[in-house]
Amino acid sequence: MVLECDQAAAAAFVRTAESVRSTLLDQRILLDTAIRTALTDFAGPYAQVFVEGCHSDTDDYVTFVHALGVLADDVQAAALQAQKESERLQDLAAWRVREEEREVRRRQSAVTGVPALDDGFWDPMPSDRPLPAPEVSVSFFPVLRPRSSRGRYSGQSSAYPEKLRVFVTQARSSGAALTQALQQLSDGWARFVSSCGWVKTGSSAFLGGFGQLIEENHADAAWIEQIAAAFAAAGSGSLSVQTLDLVQTRLSPAKDQQLLLALSTLPAEELTAMFAASPELAERLNEMGPAMINSWWEGLNDPNAADRFSARQELLLTTFPQLMGNLEGIPYRARDHANTTALHSMLSSTQAESETVQRELFDAILGHERNPIVIADLLRRRDELEERESHLKNIELALSSKEFATPRFLVSLTQDHPPLAAVSVGDLDTATNVTYAVPGMNTTTTDMKGWTKGAQNLQSSLGAGSAVVAWIGYKAPSLNDISSSNSARAGGAKLASALKGLDAVRHSSLPRRGILAYSYGTTAAAFALIDPEIHVDTFVTLGSAGLPDFINTADKLHADKVYSGQALDMPLLSLGPGDRYAWMGRQYSEDHHVNPVAADFGSHTFGVDSGGDSGRPVTTHDALVSDDGKEAGYLDQKTESLQNVTWALRGEEDHLTPVRVPSDLVIRAGSEILPEVLLPGLAVPVPFLRGIAGAW
Repeated sequence: MVLECDQAAAAAFVRTAESVRSTLLDQRILLDTAIRTALTDFAGPYAQVFVEGCHSDTDDYVTFVHALGVLADDVQAAALQAQKESERLQDLAAWRVREEEREVRRRQSAVTGVPALDDGFWDPMPSDRPLPAPEVSVSFFPVLRPRSSRGRYSGQSSAYPEKLRVFVTQARSSGAALTQALQQLSDGWARFVSSCGWVKTGSSAFLGGFGQLIEENHADAAWIEQIAAAFAAAGSGSLSVQTLDLVQTRLSPAKDQQLLLALSTLPAEELTAMFAASPELAERLNEMGPAMINSWWEGLNDPNAADRFSARQELLLTTFPQLMGNLEGIPYRARDHANTTALHSMLSSTQAESETVQRELFDAILGHERNPIVIADLLRRRDELEERESHLKNIELALSSKEFATPRFLVSLTQDHPPLAAVSVGDLDTATNVTYAVPGMNTTTTDMKGWTKGAQNLQSSLGAGSAVVAWIGYKAPSLNDISSSNSARAGGAKLASALKGLDAVRHSSLPRRGILAYSYGTTAAAFALIDPEIHVDTFVTLGSAGLPDFINTADKLHADKVYSGQALDMPLLSLGPGDRYAWMGRQYSEDHHVNPVAADFGSHTFGVDSGGDSGRPVTTHDALVSDDGKEAGYLDQKTESLQNVTWALRGEEDHLTPVRVPSDLVIRAGSEILPEVLLPGLAVPVPFLRGIAGAW
């Protein structure tokens, strides 16, 4: 019988365990040195929080080093026991062979009568009792370390960020060394267990405990890194325990009320340090939901203040304009105040950076080196900055309302490239009729002034008490992307968020709510209107590029009434009036073929190109063409389309003009237009047509 226990594997594991113990002790010395550096000039109650965590850390290392020593000793003892048992088995087997030989001689002696030499007296039987198989097992579980005050401390703390970062660097370096040691230990243990089956091996939880110890190291590094970032943002100032508890969001996300309390009470410099160290806190605010944000904001009101905002609200709006200006649930006049501040700041910084790049480009071109790579990079950067400035200036122009009595408000402005924005024509905080106008393909904030003009046309038509939001709040697709619903799905989610914000702000006096969507904007708006938390009174589509295929009837949209207008579908190269593009968006899409003016969809259709007393007819797919010329878009002044949209959004359905009967050469929207009709006299195959239309 061969006893299963590889002495070499056992000896190798013992050596590995001793090597890992040595690594642990070395790293502990390095960490202790880094801790002493970090604690230099670390003053205040948070230094004690750090010390408490370090004590737990030290105890864990000592415990695990001891546990590994015990394990190595046990494996060594088990290997010795296995060797003894193996020798016993070998001795017993050899004795039995000799005993069988003696027994043969005894039988022969009995037959022949010749006495045989019997040496059995001097060859006693070895023990036939097996040695017990030893069990090798050790457990280790590190203590979870405190990384916050846990409500036990208060007051201010100060520290040198660079000294704290010495600890961060060492903790990460130690983590890497220990990760390698864990792999060696795990491999050695696996070889020992697989080759020493005779030895009983208990749980290998000590390996998991070692891994957890390493994770605690990484967590310490992440924690102190955020603490260091907070102190760096604070400059030479001190920070409160409340602030330092909040910044460690990577390890334990702040509770909603804890974060809102900080925003309500902490000074601006501490809040600045907090967000600089933990940008995740801004996202945490957005995740709270607009209802909670609105309740908190209203709690900051000062009933005795004569100003628009309380001192705390003013502090937040001016200190964090980009955050507060886009936080759903905050009233819109406050958001306008913040976003206008942010816009001016963004314009100034963009122009200043542009001037710097221009100087560097001038020097690079006229310099001796004339490095083409440097010049190309500066040219690219110059173009990016000029484009960004163009977007920002267009947003600024859209806010000008000198020729109109209705004020305009910048209710959102993002840091995206290009920036997204929304301009409200009318006061969203008080309006009794609110409409979000959602644009289509290729719309960016370089079109902000134009899209706001469309919103102004509609608001002027709706009259006093109304507000129309020129909402360029999503990244509209280009021609190459319009066949997909991906941009619409993302845009729909953002539109839904904006609508939820409106409901939260106006919860005590909800206005009549509507969505006016144009072209691909109808696709995006449809996604918003399947959100179970969204409901509007009116949804109006104009020149739809197609609703998602799964929304094949109007009753699947969370809108009391759905209205749709569509100019006559026209061949792509036709010179006559009509919409040459909307039908292509539907017909050649991947997943948004649904035509809202089709009879089986269930929308209330209205005319847009009847002519005569009905108003100026729509002659193209564009939303805006001219105020009073022969050509007109869906939202131009004095058009039948704009008037019908107005009546629909007011709920005055009886005034809507009917759809004009199409001519015999053009098939009504909702039907497939044959290639021969698109290009009269030519039989153009559909693949060629798709090439013309791009990826519609």
